[in-house]
Amino acid sequence: MATSAAEFQLGDVRGVDINDANYAVLERLAFWQAAVDMAQKRPWLGIGFGNYALAYPDYALINWTTPLGHAHNYYLNLLAETGALGLLAYLVVWLYILWDNLRLLRRLPWPWRGVALGLLGAWAALSVHHLVDKLYVNNIYVHLGAMLGVQQLLGEEVVSD
Repeated sequence: MATSAAEFQLGDVRGVDINDANYAVLERLAFWQAAVDMAQKRPWLGIGFGNYALAYPDYALINWTTPLGHAHNYYLNLLAETGALGLLAYLVVWLYILWDNLRLLRRLPWPWRGVALGLLGAWAALSVHHLVDKLYVNNIYVHLGAMLGVQQLLGEEVVSD
């Protein structure tokens, strides 16, 4: 019996036998492989923001012809669409949000510290979930904007003390 770690190896998934047990993993790895191929073709600026699905047919693996809109790994998706520069910019902003949140955790009194801790949990969950999917769908931007607003208000709480 194969372990899930053995089936979840990065690399070329062309020619791997597809079955019910590995279909979902292989599908995801095929999308990741296409994103890496896109990034290798245009490493600095990518293929253009939002163009993964449009470019996908040129990079699709033989058993995975339908693009499904994104690479199912937001970091690879950004690398493919915006290149290394775009991914770096995103990571800098994301790291700043996390740093700011950690700074607030050290400085805020209760109960505000609990709010900051909840935000940190949401940021961490989103960061980890980006490894296997793209959550920037279904108006999550509104939620993220509200969370950033709450974090900004918490920063004002620290300044006013």
